[in-house]
Amino acid sequence: MKAILPVDPNTDVFIKMTNSHMESFKNKLTELKETLEYAKSEVDPHEACKKMNKKFGDDFPIPPKDDTGKKSQKAAISFSSGSA
Repeated sequence: MKAILPVDPNTDVFIKMTNSHMESFKNKLTELKETLEYAKSEVDPHEACKKMNKKFGDDFPIPPKDDTGKKSQKAAISFSSGSA
């Protein structure tokens, strides 16, 4: 893998990484991608943020569960008599 800097000195940013380092870096990126996909698909923002917090630490706060759900009342069902 190569990643050339777009400015001087235009060197490969991975030049000093060994194959072992590259494999480890690739695995970490794969784990991050999976975490981001999970967070994107998770319906509950509290749960999504808990997973993100494990990757980013306290820089990614977890909102209180009570603040993330929608509160709603029971559905009202009405019937009308008459013809259309």
